[in-house]
Amino acid sequence: MRKNLLRLWIVPVLAAAAAMAQTTNLVKAEIPFAFAAGKQMLPAGRYIVQRGPAPGTVAIRSEDHKNAAIVLANDAYSVNGHETPKLVFHRFGSAYFLSEIWTPENNGKRLVPTSRERELAAQAAPPDSTVVAAVRSAK
Repeated sequence: MRKNLLRLWIVPVLAAAAAMAQTTNLVKAEIPFAFAAGKQMLPAGRYIVQRGPAPGTVAIRSEDHKNAAIVLANDAYSVNGHETPKLVFHRFGSAYFLSEIWTPENNGKRLVPTSRERELAAQAAPPDSTVVAAVRSAK
């Protein structure tokens, strides 16, 4: 009986530890403008970008913990490595949409465009891309 109780206790603890290990920081950056991350609007400020709580997601939160979003993202790879971490935004008029997250390695995350972003893209010329260099890569 004790062995069964011990097993029931160990499994959730190991699962939680594995989940915590996956939430490492990808990048930190100061973003000088308000932007959309998925369907969530976030104000200008300092942000931490992490792997999300579920596969295929990314979590974006302000350093002061007042603003946050979890968005769907696909893996992206680059033939050329990036020297500094960066965030790429698409701009339509005065609206900014977080589009890509790149780490110094040859991989990154490409966010799934929202219906609003697709709508603006259909009405306008190709978006202007704005790159924000990350403050630092955090592991």
